[in-house]
Amino acid sequence: MSDFSVGITGHMNISGATRRLVARAIVGELAGIDQHLTGYTSLAPGADQIFTWALRAVGSEVVFVQPADDIETTIPASNLNDFRAARLICSTTIRMPFATAGEPAYFEAGSWIADHADLLLAVWDGKPAGGLGGTADIVGRRRNSGRPLTIIWPDGSVRDSS
Repeated sequence: MSDFSVGITGHMNISGATRRLVARAIVGELAGIDQHLTGYTSLAPGADQIFTWALRAVGSEVVFVQPADDIETTIPASNLNDFRAARLICSTTIRMPFATAGEPAYFEAGSWIADHADLLLAVWDGKPAGGLGGTADIVGRRRNSGRPLTIIWPDGSVRDSS
């Protein structure tokens, strides 16, 4: 069985109901891959963490693409335990060359994932990025490469306004 890699980019602020829809869609995408699978994620709240647990559910390897040395300090307190639990299941960490998290670090990590994955999954509502390194930026980069990209935004999905 050959190796195949899948990366994720996606919104952090998705509602609870949307999380369930997205999780089902991601598991469906991953289950359709009949190869040894490795997933690349930055473990951000929302789409990245859903992807991480979906990878685990289908028995795949998880690689943490760490945007910056201090990334844990940027995780909301309400999500910190989830972040730490997801980080524990990662087999490898690829560190971006940033000490401090911010838009350049997020863009670099997202770009690395877009450039290295055989397939990029994007949990994206189709709207412009809210800042450098947002989902739309990474989707645009991937589209420009001509490499496989799957947009996931199931009917009924919404983003949290908070």
